[in-house]
Parts: sequence; structure tokens; C-alpha cells
Amino acid sequence: MPFKHKLDKLLYFAFIFFSLFGPKMGYIDTSIVAQITAIFLLKNNIRVLIPRIYVVSVLLIILYVIYVQLVYILCSSSDTYVLLRTYRALISFVLIGLVIINVPECTLTTLRYVYASLLIHACILISQIFIPGTKYFWALIYNYYKPMLSLRAFGLTGGYDGAGILCISGLLLSIVIYLNSSNEKFHYLSMLVFYVASIFTGRTGMLISSSIIIVFSIKFIITPGIMNRILHFLLITIIIFSWFIYVYPIIYSTSIASILPYSIPTNERYYSIFNAFGISYYGSSINSLTSSMWLFPEDLILLFFGASFDPDFSDIGFVKLIYISGILGALLLCNFYFGLFRNVYNMRKALISYSNFDLHSYNIISILAFYFYSLYFVMIMYNFKSFYFLSRGFTELIYIIYFTTISYFTSRKRSRLSHSI
Repeated sequence: MPFKHKLDKLLYFAFIFFSLFGPKMGYIDTSIVAQITAIFLLKNNIRVLIPRIYVVSVLLIILYVIYVQLVYILCSSSDTYVLLRTYRALISFVLIGLVIINVPECTLTTLRYVYASLLIHACILISQIFIPGTKYFWALIYNYYKPMLSLRAFGLTGGYDGAGILCISGLLLSIVIYLNSSNEKFHYLSMLVFYVASIFTGRTGMLISSSIIIVFSIKFIITPGIMNRILHFLLITIIIFSWFIYVYPIIYSTSIASILPYSIPTNERYYSIFNAFGISYYGSSINSLTSSMWLFPEDLILLFFGASFDPDFSDIGFVKLIYISGILGALLLCNFYFGLFRNVYNMRKALISYSNFDLHSYNIISILAFYFYSLYFVMIMYNFKSFYFLSRGFTELIYIIYFTTISYFTSRKRSRLSHSI
């Protein structure tokens, strides 16, 4: 492989990795810097492809950004975070789309780089648990200034929930690839790595990742094949074991105990374990979450149009979205997300209908489409806990998968046309 080609591949991997995990250094966002740098990969292109589907998608997010800007001006807001968040999301969308659609890297290469980046994040997160001193090193890079908790880690992000949503994204990718791949052992091992990493990020990560693994494993226990049944039975056993010794005590001691105080274990040793786990988690109960965080603007104008500020009293993503851009802004953002979802669905449907569509192509488009759908599911679930609409890292992951699907669709469409000539 020529040195120049190796350098291009390294730059492309850096583009993927920093788009997902690029730290902020003051006002400098390294993810944006990496995306701008990756534009140099297009220097050999005779012309830059700008498909109609790309233009329409960009217009949808521009519409939301303009609306947020107008509300910001009309409300005389001083919360610049609201604007910077949407500007970053727009710039990332434009740059990631230009690079992925035009760089001559195959779809599987992009998926491998995403997979590798998420796996690096999960491995570093686990190392932070077993080698606690490493947390301070990564905290300096990713501007993590919160208390260091012994049973939680943040990996290559600036927070626990952000780390969790990316670990679950990695878990889903390993499952989707596992279902469409022959290299089962590696993906099976990576599932365990992502699961273990996710349970060290928070209660939301524990619940979602455990549910995903159990549903996935049950599906294979009831399918033919002795080895399949044994492997997935062992996987469920590991999950159940981890639930009783780790997940349940944490969820109970920090949430359920406030609702069912009479269910506190009487065994002194087990009770002390519950308290020990509770030290690493905030003692917010389900009652306090529902009563103090689900508060929307009482003023109908602010409720409909937004107030252009990020409320401190609530972590819930849906509540924050209403305060930032109102119901009208939320509908515009939903229109953007729905547009991406509809495009992926239509591209998969169109590709499957092609006469020269083979099993390999079916596997690739299935991995892209179903992974994209699953990311939407995770995004909705996490917004019940935190604000993950247009968030750093996870939003870029959605963009990468979306534009990889467009790139694959475009290449297969050209291939079809060449076969028909």
C-alpha cells in the first residue's frame, strides 16, 4: 500500500474518531477542526458530489438553526450555549456529509472505523474503573470537573450519560454486525465489552444495555443450533449475575428505596452492600424526577415559541428542548430527524428492489439501516434522562451512519446504471 494511501486512511480514521470523541480545548472544538482537515481528502476529486438528498437534509437543519437564532434575538437571551450547540450541529452536518459522500472509502471501512472508535472508548472507560488513576489524565483532556466516583467512569467524553449513550451505540452496532456477519466470536466479545462499559456509566445505561442484551439473547436461545443456545444462555447468565450483584443494588438504593421503604433488605451484609453502591450515585428518586423536572413554561407564548435558554432545574431532554425552542421549534427539529429517518428507509427499500442486488449488498444496507433506526430508539430513551438532541458525539454518530448510507446508495445506483448500459 503506497504511503500516500496509508496517510489518507489515517486521516480518514482521525476524521471519524475526532468527530465522535474530539475534546474541546477552550473555544476550540477539535471535532470541527478534524472535519475541516478531512476536506483535504477531497483534493484529488475532479468534482465534488452534492446529491439532492444532501441539499434537502441541510436545508432542514438550517431551518431549525434560523428559528433558534430568531428566538434568541427576540427573547434578548444571553445563553450562548443554545446558539453554539445548534451552530456546531449544522457545521458538523455539512462537513461530515461532504467528506463521507465524496471520499472514496468503502462503506465497510467507515463502519470499521466507527466500530473501532466506539470500542476504544469502551475499553478506556473500563480501564478507568480498574485503574482509577487514569481518570485524572482523561479528565484533563475532556474537561471533566465533576467529582470522581469509584463505580462510574466517563471514557472519552465529558460526562457519565454521554459515555453511556456511546457505549450502548457500540453495543447495538456489534449486535447488528453480528447478525449480518460470519466473524461471530469477535463481535460476541465486543458485545460483552460494551455491556460492561455501559453499566459503569449510570442507571440509564444499565437498564437499556441489559434490556438490549436480554432481548437479543432470548431470540437466539429459541433458535436452532446447540452452540448458539449455549453461548446465549451463558450471556444471559452473566447479565442476571451482574444484575443481582451490581445493577439492582444501585437502582434500588438510589431510586426504588424511596418508593418502597419497607422493602429495604434486613440482612446486615446485603444492606451494607446497598449503601456502598449508593455512594457513587446521586440519591434522586423516581418521585423527585417526575415532580421537579417535568416542568414546562406556564406562559403559552414561551411554551409555543420557546424562551431560548437551557433550564438548570431539569435534566430531561424534552423539557430543555421546549424551553430552548418551544413546541414550534421542537416540531422543526422533529421534521429534521424524521426527514433523515424517512430517507434511510426509502434508500433501503429502493436498493432491495434493484435487479443486481446481491446478499452482500443486502447485509450492508441492513446493517446501516437497522443501526440507524436503533440509534433513534436510544436517542429517544436517553432524552427522558438528559438532553441528547443535537448533542456532541452522539449526533455526529447519527450523521456518519446517515451519510454512509447515502454514499452506499449513490455508489450502488451508479453501479446499476453502468450494468444497464
